[in-house]
Amino acid sequence: PDASIDVRLQDAVFKRPHEDIAFIEAVDLQMRAVARDLSYDGPTEDVSVHLAIPVARVTDMRVYNRYLPQDSPLQILGGSAELAVEVTLEPADAGGWVRMNAPSLTIRHDTQELTGDLGHDVTLAGGRPQDMAFDISGSTLTLDDFRVSGDAASRQGADWHATVRLARADTVWRPPVQISADADLVMKDSSPIVAMLSNYRGKHGWIEQLLTVDQIAGEASLRMRHNQIVFPYAYADSDEIGIGAKGVIDGQTRDGVILARYRQLKGLLKIRDGKRSFDLIRPQKKFDAYTPTESAE
Repeated sequence: PDASIDVRLQDAVFKRPHEDIAFIEAVDLQMRAVARDLSYDGPTEDVSVHLAIPVARVTDMRVYNRYLPQDSPLQILGGSAELAVEVTLEPADAGGWVRMNAPSLTIRHDTQELTGDLGHDVTLAGGRPQDMAFDISGSTLTLDDFRVSGDAASRQGADWHATVRLARADTVWRPPVQISADADLVMKDSSPIVAMLSNYRGKHGWIEQLLTVDQIAGEASLRMRHNQIVFPYAYADSDEIGIGAKGVIDGQTRDGVILARYRQLKGLLKIRDGKRSFDLIRPQKKFDAYTPTESAE
């Protein structure tokens, strides 16, 4: 026989079993689960679930830090969010969407802090729910009215914003999250990246010009697994400037290269074991030849 269950919750709270405090509250939830071909021989694997959450509130966004790799340079410092969900999970497929809007979110990236509005529109294009593995191609991430606090703050005359669209993306949503993605990106200017080059402005004054160029577009690849973040390739440019990056980040490693171009001038910021050096000798060739070393775990 088959069996179904319908659940309706209003003003509910969600927390994980080991937590004392619920970080998701004011939840309005509707769910229908159907199990087919039940028997006494054992649990069925033919289960489908439709879940709708028209509204819920995440009270503290820091709860999502547990999904980042250990010692990640990216950390959420504070903020709340509105959450909505409409998903259907089948034994060998998934579909639907998850949307989150987090105003006044504060994020730290190494020594810099970014504060602004984050919007996350996740598209479930397929997946294997039993393995928590999902195809999230077509998802978008937007950063609006962001301000950078750090070396570049005094240089930034207007609020910074960016949009990232995942042209291809697969994820395994278990801590630490695994992601493999190719993305298209558009950002207002390069100020967060130029902040990493700030120690060299006095010696290479042309780097300052990178801050004055708006509307930069590009593409990037990202892999996050084995407590490691890898950027095999990222590049964004406009008519006057170009910014490229490759690298690997984990608890012990900060290795990579950042290529900066202003008109015909190019330079390469090399990062090895957290130490930085700037190179003007054949920077494009060295950037092209660099390949991040990934963990084999």
